[in-house]
Amino acid sequence: FGPIDYSSIIRLHSHHYPGLEPVFSGQDVKNAAVFFKTKVGLGTDDATNVTSILVSTGIYALRVTDENKAMQFGVRASNDTFVKMFLKNYKMKVRKQSQDDCNCTFGAAYEQALFNNLILFLNTENTGLSLYSATITISGNLSWSLIP
Repeated sequence: FGPIDYSSIIRLHSHHYPGLEPVFSGQDVKNAAVFFKTKVGLGTDDATNVTSILVSTGIYALRVTDENKAMQFGVRASNDTFVKMFLKNYKMKVRKQSQDDCNCTFGAAYEQALFNNLILFLNTENTGLSLYSATITISGNLSWSLIP
């Protein structure tokens, strides 16, 4: 996605590994969608510039890639009953599934499983959000890539 400019809106936080897993939590995903919905609902022209950035074992971003799905997800994520089920699904489909996939709870294999399962989860839950990773270029800028 494009460079960060004066109209970009960034939600930035960190997960201190190993205290927290190095991927976006279910609550992080929900908050990104609700923030997007709120910005659109306010009629702001910068809603599509909302980015949620996580610094953990690397630099990652959640970005809206399907505005219609993200809006629908944001509406659902404003409902407490939906949020409880969503967070339960996240725990089972991302955290528990990753533990089962690698038979571990930390290390490189677990991190890779977390990222794989998070991407699958974002798609199957129709969040309209995609996961990106950043690398630092020789010039010191961040170069963002969609994690397929």
